[in-house]
Amino acid sequence: MGETQTRVLGTKFNLYKKDDKTFLTVTEGKVSFKSDIGEELVLEKTQASFYNEKNNSLEQVAMNANFNAWLTQELFFDQSELQQVLQDIEKLYNINIQLDLLEESQKITTSFDHATIEEVLDELAIILNARVEKIPDGFLITGNK
Repeated sequence: MGETQTRVLGTKFNLYKKDDKTFLTVTEGKVSFKSDIGEELVLEKTQASFYNEKNNSLEQVAMNANFNAWLTQELFFDQSELQQVLQDIEKLYNINIQLDLLEESQKITTSFDHATIEEVLDELAIILNARVEKIPDGFLITGNK
């Protein structure tokens, strides 16, 4: 994947690439994550990192509570910014969501367990006092102002 090397050190982890970044989250054990110029991070349980191809750097970051949603089909948000909520939903359901007349920094608290995308979007519409419509490349959520 990209320009990184990952060495398993007896563990469970999630490695994925999006755009120009490769993300690694560790759920058990240790993983060595190394860039092509030799920069290395050793991550342990509940730690996360990403490699940025543009500047060839590794950065340790806070682990997103929904990093494993692709496996569990569960999403949990506790005072999460709308922008992060949408990113997690887009990743899980492999869709595109656009906003209109809504503030991306507003906080959301909710959870979903094996919900359909329609159930998730209906719940968001209620929380945000907004409406959702299907558009050619995904969904549009518009605030009622």
